[in-house]
Amino acid sequence: MCNKLPAKNIVLSNGFNINKRRRCKKEWWNEELTLLWNEVCKAEKVWIKCKIKRNKRELRHIFVNKRRIFDKAVQSSKRKYWYSLQEDLIKSCDNPKEFWRKIGKIGVGSERRSFIPMEVKLSDESVSCDKNVVLDKWKCEFSNMLNRNNLNNVEYIHSNENVYDDYLDSFISYEEVYNVLLSSKNGKSPGCDEITVELYKNQTALLALTRIFNICFDSDYGRDLLKCLIVELIKRFSYGAINAVIVNLEIGIIESM
Repeated sequence: MCNKLPAKNIVLSNGFNINKRRRCKKEWWNEELTLLWNEVCKAEKVWIKCKIKRNKRELRHIFVNKRRIFDKAVQSSKRKYWYSLQEDLIKSCDNPKEFWRKIGKIGVGSERRSFIPMEVKLSDESVSCDKNVVLDKWKCEFSNMLNRNNLNNVEYIHSNENVYDDYLDSFISYEEVYNVLLSSKNGKSPGCDEITVELYKNQTALLALTRIFNICFDSDYGRDLLKCLIVELIKRFSYGAINAVIVNLEIGIIESM
């Protein structure tokens, strides 16, 4: 009977020694994170299934520690990934074609292209999906929009590029840096050098950071590195990416002084 009916073998397991090869949807995910995540799941299952109160408290402590280790590894992997992308953009600045090709991959532009409807409404209120008709219609519409004949009636407004503001142009104060560090979470190391925030929360570091920021603000030091910060902001509004660029900016300024 078993030889004639279709069947499959089912392997029973306790769920602890399974290390599935998960599909990595994130570019920064690696095998080390997979192993750490499996350890977290294992510790969580043991903690939940435990019925002894004394042991349950200890197992929960083990689970929390493993989860903390996993979270730190995730943040470190993310930082290294974003830093590698930043370095690739800096290296491709000499090749404009390659640089803009990488910039074009930023955002959801590639996904958005597939949702643009290949159809246009004609003058007789009918809708055409023919590719040639659609392209010709778009060509005519854009040509009429960009090449207008009544440009003389357009009022040109010349804006002043240099806008002066006492609040924005003032130097960075000690209190501003202090408030930023005060609101930062302990145990976090947003920079690529993985320096924790606690090391900055002292009088010497505060004075040094304030002086470095004001040097950047009042001079041309680190202008190229600030361009990287703008690129990171375009790609993703991430405080970790911003802090990483700031740390690199500090290192570049110190080396140039």
